[in-house]
Amino acid sequence: MQTVNIEPVSNREDWQDQIQVLDDDGALVDLTDATIVLELADKETKSVLLSATTDNGKITIDGDGTFSLAFTLSDMRTLDARTYNVGCTILLNSVTRQFFVGTISIVDGVVS
Repeated sequence: MQTVNIEPVSNREDWQDQIQVLDDDGALVDLTDATIVLELADKETKSVLLSATTDNGKITIDGDGTFSLAFTLSDMRTLDARTYNVGCTILLNSVTRQFFVGTISIVDGVVS
Protein backbone atom coordinates (compact mmCIF):
# COMPACT_ATOMS: atom_id res chain seq x y z
CA MET A 1 0.00 0.00 0.00
CA GLN A 2 1.13 3.51 -0.77
CA THR A 3 0.36 6.77 0.99
CA VAL A 4 -0.20 9.56 -1.53
CA ASN A 5 -0.83 13.27 -1.67
CA ILE A 6 -2.60 13.95 -4.96
CA GLU A 7 -1.97 17.29 -6.67
CA PRO A 8 -4.75 19.86 -6.08
CA VAL A 9 -7.73 19.87 -8.45
CA SER A 10 -10.24 22.67 -9.05
CA ASN A 11 -13.93 22.21 -8.32
CA ARG A 12 -14.55 24.00 -11.63
CA GLU A 13 -12.97 21.42 -13.95
CA ASP A 14 -13.14 17.79 -14.97
CA TRP A 15 -10.72 15.67 -12.95
CA GLN A 16 -9.05 13.16 -15.22
CA ASP A 17 -6.00 11.18 -14.25
CA GLN A 18 -4.06 8.10 -15.34
CA ILE A 19 -2.51 5.82 -12.72
CA GLN A 20 0.09 3.07 -13.06
CA VAL A 21 0.06 -0.11 -10.99
CA LEU A 22 3.43 -1.78 -10.48
CA ASP A 23 4.32 -5.01 -8.69
CA ASP A 24 7.11 -5.30 -6.12
CA ASP A 25 9.64 -5.77 -8.93
CA GLY A 26 8.54 -2.60 -10.74
CA ALA A 27 6.74 -4.42 -13.55
CA LEU A 28 3.31 -3.33 -14.78
CA VAL A 29 0.49 -5.42 -13.32
CA ASP A 30 -1.98 -7.10 -15.69
CA LEU A 31 -5.28 -5.47 -14.70
CA THR A 32 -7.45 -7.61 -16.97
CA ASP A 33 -10.65 -8.44 -15.06
CA ALA A 34 -9.66 -6.18 -12.13
CA THR A 35 -12.33 -4.33 -10.16
CA ILE A 36 -10.98 -0.93 -9.15
CA VAL A 37 -12.63 1.48 -6.71
CA LEU A 38 -11.40 5.01 -5.95
CA GLU A 39 -13.35 7.11 -3.47
CA LEU A 40 -13.08 10.62 -2.11
CA ALA A 41 -14.46 11.12 1.41
CA ASP A 42 -15.03 13.91 3.92
CA LYS A 43 -12.19 13.91 6.46
CA GLU A 44 -14.53 14.55 9.41
CA THR A 45 -17.60 12.43 8.70
CA LYS A 46 -15.88 9.78 6.52
CA SER A 47 -18.87 10.07 4.14
CA VAL A 48 -18.02 9.13 0.56
CA LEU A 49 -18.65 12.14 -1.69
CA LEU A 50 -17.32 10.85 -5.02
CA SER A 51 -16.87 7.29 -6.19
CA ALA A 52 -15.17 6.06 -9.36
CA THR A 53 -15.28 2.36 -10.15
CA THR A 54 -14.80 0.05 -13.07
CA ASP A 55 -18.48 -0.83 -12.58
CA ASN A 56 -19.80 2.75 -12.87
CA GLY A 57 -17.51 3.56 -15.82
CA LYS A 58 -15.60 6.37 -14.11
CA ILE A 59 -12.54 4.08 -14.10
CA THR A 60 -11.36 2.41 -17.29
CA ILE A 61 -8.51 -0.05 -17.63
CA ASP A 62 -6.20 1.25 -20.35
CA GLY A 63 -3.88 -1.73 -20.60
CA ASP A 64 -1.27 -3.55 -18.60
CA GLY A 65 -0.63 -1.62 -15.43
CA THR A 66 -2.60 1.53 -16.21
CA PHE A 67 -6.08 2.79 -15.52
CA SER A 68 -7.79 6.13 -15.97
CA LEU A 69 -10.30 7.89 -13.77
CA ALA A 70 -12.69 10.62 -14.84
CA PHE A 71 -14.90 12.80 -12.68
CA THR A 72 -17.03 15.30 -14.61
CA LEU A 73 -17.37 19.00 -13.92
CA SER A 74 -20.79 18.32 -12.39
CA ASP A 75 -19.18 15.77 -10.02
CA MET A 76 -16.49 18.25 -9.02
CA ARG A 77 -18.91 21.13 -8.44
CA THR A 78 -20.42 19.18 -5.53
CA LEU A 79 -17.17 19.63 -3.57
CA ASP A 80 -16.24 22.54 -1.33
CA ALA A 81 -12.70 23.88 -1.42
CA ARG A 82 -10.81 21.92 1.26
CA THR A 83 -8.78 18.72 1.78
CA TYR A 84 -10.42 15.31 1.45
CA ASN A 85 -9.38 11.71 2.08
CA VAL A 86 -8.91 9.53 -0.98
CA GLY A 87 -8.40 5.80 -1.28
CA CYS A 88 -8.22 3.11 -3.93
CA THR A 89 -8.66 -0.65 -3.81
CA ILE A 90 -8.02 -3.23 -6.52
CA LEU A 91 -9.72 -6.63 -6.61
CA LEU A 92 -7.69 -8.97 -8.78
CA ASN A 93 -7.57 -12.77 -8.82
CA SER A 94 -10.08 -12.92 -5.91
CA VAL A 95 -7.84 -10.77 -3.67
CA THR A 96 -8.64 -7.19 -2.67
CA ARG A 97 -5.68 -4.95 -1.90
CA GLN A 98 -5.57 -1.37 -0.68
CA PHE A 99 -3.60 0.23 -3.53
CA PHE A 100 -3.29 3.64 -1.87
CA VAL A 101 -4.70 6.01 0.73
CA GLY A 102 -4.03 9.70 1.05
CA THR A 103 -5.39 13.19 0.59
CA ILE A 104 -6.38 15.57 -2.16
CA SER A 105 -6.95 19.32 -1.91
CA ILE A 106 -9.86 20.71 -3.88
CA VAL A 107 -9.44 24.39 -4.70
CA ASP A 108 -12.19 26.86 -5.49
CA GLY A 109 -12.02 27.48 -9.23
CA VAL A 110 -13.66 30.91 -8.73
CA VAL A 111 -15.62 31.00 -12.02
CA SER A 112 -19.37 30.44 -11.79
